[in-house]
Amino acid sequence: MAAQPNTVQEGRLWAQLIGFIEEGAVVPVVGPELLEIRTGDDRSQTRNFYTLVAEALAERLGLLAPQSSGWRALNRVACDFLAVSNRATLRVDPGIRPKCGLCNRAPLV
Repeated sequence: MAAQPNTVQEGRLWAQLIGFIEEGAVVPVVGPELLEIRTGDDRSQTRNFYTLVAEALAERLGLLAPQSSGWRALNRVACDFLAVSNRATLRVDPGIRPKCGLCNRAPLV
């Protein structure tokens, strides 16, 4: 069994890791499990963060809730909004939209 670092050692390790990240020597990789949010009255269920944001955004914008999940749900809401409104396209830099291209594609479901 590996020895557990004490809190002082752990603090130093975190500080060192953050320093490496700031220097660009380490690239943090975030797994999908870090995007799972506990929900429900007893917090026993988990939901994807992007899905929750997409559902709330769709409701706020008066759109149908997306049928996909994760980042695809958020992309679907953004594309649906752009399809029915010119407001967002006015705020987007013209040089950015052609590079993205996501909203000009078929749904990612």
